[in-house]
Amino acid sequence: MNFSLQKSFVLGLFAAIVSGSAVQALPPIVIQVQTDQVSDVEVVATSANQSNPVQQSILDLSNAARQDSGLSTLSFSAELNAAAQRHANDLAKGAQFSHTGSDGSTMQERVQDSGYKYWSIAENIYYQAPRNQPERAVQGWLKSPGHRRNLLNSKFTQMGVGYARNGTKHYYVQVFGTPQEKVATSATQSNSVPQSILDLSNAARQDVELSTLRFAPALNVAAQRHATDLANGAKFSHTGSDGSTMKERVQDSGYKYWSIAENIYYQAPENQPERAVQGWLNSPGHRRNLLNAGFTEMGVGYATNGRDHYYVQVFGTPQ
Repeated sequence: MNFSLQKSFVLGLFAAIVSGSAVQALPPIVIQVQTDQVSDVEVVATSANQSNPVQQSILDLSNAARQDSGLSTLSFSAELNAAAQRHANDLAKGAQFSHTGSDGSTMQERVQDSGYKYWSIAENIYYQAPRNQPERAVQGWLKSPGHRRNLLNSKFTQMGVGYARNGTKHYYVQVFGTPQEKVATSATQSNSVPQSILDLSNAARQDVELSTLRFAPALNVAAQRHATDLANGAKFSHTGSDGSTMKERVQDSGYKYWSIAENIYYQAPENQPERAVQGWLNSPGHRRNLLNAGFTEMGVGYATNGRDHYYVQVFGTPQ
């Protein structure tokens, strides 16, 4: 079998303080990682064409493989289809065969541009010639450990498929997703809280002559995921109810980083962002995270169950 495979990315947050009647702190943790470089294959084409039957075939073949492994089937997401088709068209028009578009876009950015709200995402891509054979693409992914992990990942519930061709060259793209679930009916979110947390944090950084932080959409996703989880009853810690760590939540959001850190805070009965930030500043470990000169971006999550209020900061240094 002659096929070309490319590594897929799962695109697919640690200090804490509790305030209220009691105060507790967890040891702060900062994670630093470096990623391997991937060698890409370049292909050339001049035009692109979409085929809905191919998309359906990819979905059906993928679901058959999942059922064989005792996994639930995936459903199409219109937004993920749009993100996948965008990249397939781009590859067929001459973009380098990789997960980076000709416009510099990442999978994460293409999914965000589509409007899809997610907890985790991943992408597989495949190229073959001279015939259009969806079954060969799916079989190729299943024979590659990394792609197989994406395709048979139990946490994914939705998928988008893109297909484009130029003459005898065929390009296939799968984008998997775990959509954000709504906060439990007793919990709500406020868009003004994250902005307040960012502003208050930046004021503290400016007071010690540090550069200000900017929002990173992916870090916002990771932070909101954990805040929502806490409001829905998860134990107050840096481990999610699903066993996820901060590192895993950030990786699931698609954020590529050199270093990350997380602060969490709880209070009741009032929503007071300024109290959360002051609490972090009063704790040496949390203060080190908030005033770390190495961080340039931040995500903020906020959720409440009606009485208890949960705040999450996730800091990052992007690659």
